[in-house]
Amino acid sequence: MKRLMILMCTVTTLMFAQDAAGQYKLTGVDVEYTYMARNGDFTLTATDAYGFGVTLPLAVIPGGAPFTTQPMQLTNAALGAIGINLNVTLNEDGSGSIAEGSYYPDVNTITDENGNCVTLQQVLPVTDEFSYSSTGSGMADLGIAQPGVNVLGLPGISSKAGQQLGLLGLSGSNTFEDYPMYPSHPTLCDDADVCHPFTVGDIDESGTLEIYPDVNLLGIPEYIPGGYPLTGVSGGFFLKDGLNSDDLSSVYPGNTTPDFHLEWHGVDGASSGLGWGDIEDEDEDGDGTWWDRQLGIPGVTASYIDPACGGGSQPIYGDLTEAYPEGCVTVDLAASGHLMDPSGALATWGNFLTAHGALYQQCLGYFDAATCAALGGGVLLADDSGYDVDPSCLSDYTPGNFEALLDCAGRLTMNFDIPCVPVIEAREVVAEFISVGGGGCGTGDMNSDGGLNVLDVVALVNIVLGGGSDDCTGDMNSDGGLNVLDVVA
Repeated sequence: MKRLMILMCTVTTLMFAQDAAGQYKLTGVDVEYTYMARNGDFTLTATDAYGFGVTLPLAVIPGGAPFTTQPMQLTNAALGAIGINLNVTLNEDGSGSIAEGSYYPDVNTITDENGNCVTLQQVLPVTDEFSYSSTGSGMADLGIAQPGVNVLGLPGISSKAGQQLGLLGLSGSNTFEDYPMYPSHPTLCDDADVCHPFTVGDIDESGTLEIYPDVNLLGIPEYIPGGYPLTGVSGGFFLKDGLNSDDLSSVYPGNTTPDFHLEWHGVDGASSGLGWGDIEDEDEDGDGTWWDRQLGIPGVTASYIDPACGGGSQPIYGDLTEAYPEGCVTVDLAASGHLMDPSGALATWGNFLTAHGALYQQCLGYFDAATCAALGGGVLLADDSGYDVDPSCLSDYTPGNFEALLDCAGRLTMNFDIPCVPVIEAREVVAEFISVGGGGCGTGDMNSDGGLNVLDVVALVNIVLGGGSDDCTGDMNSDGGLNVLDVVA
């Protein structure tokens, strides 16, 4: 959830006949979250599972560059299955609300009992009031079209690219972010002008990283210093059946046909009111700034090798597709695995991090190379990469006591150190709604008193137990009937 921020000017609201006005129920969402690291580069590490004290880097997330995306794709049936029920009213005076009894997903990052950073999706009850402004002919009036890219200037998910939609701006919501009616290029800055850079890298492969205001072969800058406008825009776009569209269809084949199609593009920062944590005046990530959003990364890229191709008991960190014959490697995420270094630094031990290799490297911190090489008659220089280490060999280990470990041999299992990565989040949201009208289908307001409470639940239960009704007010999942699923929703 976000703090209350009312940025909409009343004069702006009154300038337009709010042609997006109506009562709507959510029937589908398609969202793509894009994350970039802030506060510079972030190193991902793994630590041995045995207590050797070996921690090594696996990868580096470059600061200011997109490094991962997360989709949220839910049809009407999927929304009902996880308890999401969102009823939105857009009034003709530019005010809006989310009705009592609505539930909406929220993403939070927490630190679990093991000290790991975990990002969770929750479904929470919401009621809300906000302001909005809209014009169904907005893009046509401005001579613009849906840009086909998200707020960062990267390819978007909308099926309406190149089309002219209406424009809708929203502010003051505790559920949704603020975004302007007229599309604008935001900056990655907070209220105190603490700003972050952004880069897409050398995407035109010209060999040069064009820095704003210079543009590349695609006509965009590839590096934007903190405080300068992003290539993409923030804003809201809509289509309403009978207003600026006569042939709306769902982005999901077979899903409920929408009456209202809404998109918005946004990014963390002062303009959207998002990017800080749950407590406004608390520096939750300890970096000394307003920015608090963190992302838990549960695993890193790893290669699962087919046993027929020589695969072992654990995946190997990294993408080894090119190193094995076709069909031998499946690339996925892993939080535990073996570490291979193809650079040659571990060539003595088959390029794997093994007990012999780790002990030899640690020995060099205490003794010279000749002494370490001679331990146990040179056992530490023997290749032990063909099998896994037996953890029982560590029973007598104390730091520096290498003689007690000379019987340890085999590949080491390295556990990924699950981090809390300080991030900036960009969002592209496509939401579909059916029009439910005043007291109409799917609102749940069984007694037409304008609210949702236990009286509506009791009325709906009585109808279900009585064998149903032609009244569709309680059809919360839009399946054409009234049953226990509607009561639960």
